[in-house]
Amino acid sequence: MALDLSATATRLLRKLAATSESDFLVRRRVVGGGYDPINGDIPGTNEDTGLNGAALKNIQGLIPDSRIIVDAQPIVIDNKVEVLTDDSILVGGVDKSVLQVDTINHAGTVQVYIVQVSI
Repeated sequence: MALDLSATATRLLRKLAATSESDFLVRRRVVGGGYDPINGDIPGTNEDTGLNGAALKNIQGLIPDSRIIVDAQPIVIDNKVEVLTDDSILVGGVDKSVLQVDTINHAGTVQVYIVQVSI
């Protein structure tokens, strides 16, 4: 049986998010929309979901140095809400593009997402 540490990760992230270095985090995903050949682009609507996570200043040791994007802000998010590179993250109300999504897995189960967003 695989060891599932996701509940512990969520609890620790909620505690870390209460510190001064963290901001309120929201995942913004555009749903719907598309293209109609007669009317043109059909805009989608924003679907906002609150996240348990923490915006960090440094992620040395969390992911290999070769995967760290220069001038990106790292955010650690629990596994309750999946984050994709098509999403954006609101950090303290500021919309930031997701540049890269990495995961910390144990036996194939995502424990946390390590997301790098534009500054």
